[in-house]
Amino acid sequence: MTSDPNAVIGSAVAELRSRLELSQADLADLAGLGHKQVVSQVETGKRPLKTVELVRLAHVLHVDATDLLMGEVPPARPFVLWRGSATGQGRAAAEAKLHHRCR
Repeated sequence: MTSDPNAVIGSAVAELRSRLELSQADLADLAGLGHKQVVSQVETGKRPLKTVELVRLAHVLHVDATDLLMGEVPPARPFVLWRGSATGQGRAAAEAKLHHRCR
């Protein structure tokens, strides 16, 4: 693992975004970052985040801001047994939201 804080945060953001099946454009829109290029630069560690941006990203990704700062990504295993056939982005987002609320 790298010691560059921007790279640590970027790696966590990329993994969580991918896990939720969000595009960079979707994440930029949901977090109010303006353009997918901002998310790309964050994920590659080329752009430092402002505190408000970090908090917005954490909210959208359903993790604590300290998780992003530490590069900690919760396990990817599903923890909800769905009765219906929830799939894709909706299922991943619902599971992440429920997990965040349980913490």
